[in-house]
Amino acid sequence: MSLKDENSDNEFYDACENLEKVSDEEEFVSIKPAQNDQEQLSNKTEKNFVPLHEELNQKMNLAKEKIKEEYDDDDITEIKQDDDPFFVDENLLQNEQLSEETKQQRLNEALEYKKNGNDLYKQDKFMEALEFYTKALRVCPLDFAKDRSVFYSNRSICFLKLQDNDRCVAECSKSLELDPTFIKPLIRRAECYQSMDKLDESLEDYKKLGELEPHNNSHKAKQVELEVKIKERNEKLKEEMMGKLKDLGNMVLKPFGLSTQNFQFVQDPNTGSYSVNFKK
Repeated sequence: MSLKDENSDNEFYDACENLEKVSDEEEFVSIKPAQNDQEQLSNKTEKNFVPLHEELNQKMNLAKEKIKEEYDDDDITEIKQDDDPFFVDENLLQNEQLSEETKQQRLNEALEYKKNGNDLYKQDKFMEALEFYTKALRVCPLDFAKDRSVFYSNRSICFLKLQDNDRCVAECSKSLELDPTFIKPLIRRAECYQSMDKLDESLEDYKKLGELEPHNNSHKAKQVELEVKIKERNEKLKEEMMGKLKDLGNMVLKPFGLSTQNFQFVQDPNTGSYSVNFKK
């Protein structure tokens, strides 16, 4: 046997000593690195290791920076708006230079879209109705604020029927920006707030309704109902907070042989604040 063949055999046997069976039930094997190589590999891995969430954050930040370099802020806003099929570009409408005759024609076109939307709404085709109310908003000149307020209000009821409370509130708010005295979207927003358990916001809307319609007793009844619910909620939150404070106090006082039972909380009926008295 030549010296070259002998060296090759020695290398083969050395490699075989480093073979490690992966599983008793499996026939394939993996090569186990030598001790020095394994230490070097471990050090290199520890040095270059980056947690997965940090790596993803880095990639996302790089992507954001790339977008900022390629697009200005208006372009980025437009990209987000493209995801909303019901987006209305009021900046575009504001920049239009229209004659009075053209404005009236555009209003008539918008009112026709609204009529189509109403017909679809009566058929419970809420998504299709939304499309026509959106078309009305896209052609109606900004000069006709009250008409646009109605279109937004019509969209709000569609979103409510589609169980999208957040969008319903947003559409009502937009309608009220254009016509603060419009009762329908104000009632709808108040009801929607209450269903979302936003009782304080709902109460504010009913107070506004009470100012707009002082002879409507239902608005006053709703105010009383919400005030009671808000008081009950606040009392419940206060009890939960006091319970947590007592648990914390007991944990701190326990090493001293004391508990919160050694302290008496007395509420001042005039200010509502509490004083603490110690008792053995």
